[in-house]
Order: sequence, then structure tokens, then C-alpha cells
Amino acid sequence: MVIKNTFLATISPDASEICTTPEEHVHKNPLVSVGILTYNRPKGLRKTLECITGQTYKNLEIIVSNNCSPESETDDVVREVMDIDPRIQYYRQAENKGQTFNFKFVFERSNGEYFMWAADDDEWEPLFVDTLLLRLEKYSEISVAMSGVKRIDESGSLYDIIRFPELKDIQYHQFKFLLFAVCHREITLYMYGLFRSKSLKKFYQNLDNSFASDLVVICEMLFTLRFHYVDCILHNNRYYLNSGNTAARYPDEEIGKNYGDRFNYPKLFFRFGFYLCRSKNIPVNRKLWIPFLVIRHGIWVSENMAYMLFIIAKKNPVLCPLAVRFRNLVRGKGSR
Repeated sequence: MVIKNTFLATISPDASEICTTPEEHVHKNPLVSVGILTYNRPKGLRKTLECITGQTYKNLEIIVSNNCSPESETDDVVREVMDIDPRIQYYRQAENKGQTFNFKFVFERSNGEYFMWAADDDEWEPLFVDTLLLRLEKYSEISVAMSGVKRIDESGSLYDIIRFPELKDIQYHQFKFLLFAVCHREITLYMYGLFRSKSLKKFYQNLDNSFASDLVVICEMLFTLRFHYVDCILHNNRYYLNSGNTAARYPDEEIGKNYGDRFNYPKLFFRFGFYLCRSKNIPVNRKLWIPFLVIRHGIWVSENMAYMLFIIAKKNPVLCPLAVRFRNLVRGKGSR
């Protein structure tokens, strides 16, 4: 199990801690839209649909967008579930328009006061929507809520558990949290949280096919939106280290090529500050934070570049000793 920085994302060895009963409340019964993106994963999609249709909160609008899967199994799975659940809307794209297009498409087709994205390889506890919706209705200043997340690797084993304890406090310090968010990609799990649709409308169009676009947009949101964390493990996220990652899954698409680019981290660094400076969603006075965030982000990018160079150099018998020493220096351990 991988242990990560415990300030932003704490890791727990206890995988059994989930909410088992809803908190006492009375919903106003607002419509919640769920956008499901799918491409050639019929088995995963079936499980996703089981989880979403099995939510304890029932006033759902479920929008499925099939990004032109080559086989008919995906269509068969959706139609089978549609026969027993009329809340599902199904769209099959005539051509593969890419992952980012699908993200935007399902949101643009939604009508709910609240919205969440759902991947076709993830799973949710039945109380996921109910629990997060409670917090959004109770606290009007919150724009997005998320639970703890179990990340599951390719083999189906528990990789780690991610929590966001700083965000339990509604009045968390935004600048302080941003300093950590800019160098922790775990924060992008909030893309799969429950949003107020009116808040998400200001940002969703900024998603693109560039490397770590979700991280950049989430950081943009953190300047102005209030995030919230519910300390229950209600979401299982599939975490791909090798064959199922973005570069491997979409090798012929722009997003796959960008994720597979060996210079993706340097490009991210140069794009990050310029993007935030140009953002119309960030108030002018808060743009004074950007230089500090860029410096912190640059340190994180340098660490990732150093690690990639270490992996490359380690394969060379001549460079390997130097690579090990350099890695240890970057990690603050000194040379050995």
C-alpha cells in the first residue's frame, strides 16, 4: 500500500470504514443528474449502472454517453438496464470524439440542480448521492462535496484510501489548501464529487485534452468555490499504474498522446501559471496568490521530472549509480 502526504490526502489501512446509515434529514428532493462516460468496458459499465441505479436517493437523471465503442456489448448492457429503469438516457456517439468531449456532452445534456460524473470502471456505495446531497443542501456556501475514496489497482486489490481532512471544515483556509492542491493530483478525485450545476457551468468548458487538465481546472475552482469533504468511504476509484492508464487506453487520441509525452510535466508547469492568470473566474485580488502557487507547483513538477529521469537512467548500468544518488538528494536523504 502506498503512503502519501498526509496533509492533503490521508491514507488509512482500514478499508471497512464506510457510512452504513443515512443521517437524519429531509430532502427537498431536487433532481440530481449523473453523467456516465463509457468506452468499450461493458462489464465495468454494468457494475457502474448497478451502483448508480441502486442509490438510496431516487430522483436521478442518468445520462450515458457511449464514445462509439467498437463492439455492441456496451449497447446491449445499457438497453438491458433501460428496460427496467426509465431514468436512463442513452446516447451513442457516431464517432469517437474523445474523453473530454464526453465529459462536456453529458453535463450539457443534464437538467439537474446537482450533477456528478461517473466513470465506467468505478463503484459507489448506495448512500453516495444521499450523503453528499445532504451537505450541499445544508450548507449553501458549498459548491462540491466528496467522500473518502478507495483506490483499486489493476488486479482488483486495494491500492490506498484517500481522505481530505482539511476540507471537513467549511471555513478552511483556501490559500493554504491551494498550496497543497497544486502538487497533489489526488485532489482531482473531486471531479467525481457532487457539484451544484450552476457552479460547474462556470468551469467545465475549460477542460481540454492537455496533460493534467483536470488538476489545473480543479485548482482554478479552488480559488472561488468552497469544497467539502464527508469522512465516509463511499467511492471506489479504479487506479491504473500501467496498461489501463490514459496514455495506454487512448494511444491514438490527442489526450492519450499528451499523457504519454515524456515532456508532459514541463509543459504542465509552463501552462499552469498562464492559465490561472488568464482565468476570468478568479477575482483580481486572488490572482496575487498565483506566483506562490506557481513556485510550489514548479517544485512538484521538478520532483516528478527527477523521478522519471531516475527510471530512465536506472536502466543504464553506467548512469544507474548517479541516478540513485540524485534520487536520494531529491528526496532529501543525501547521498549514500
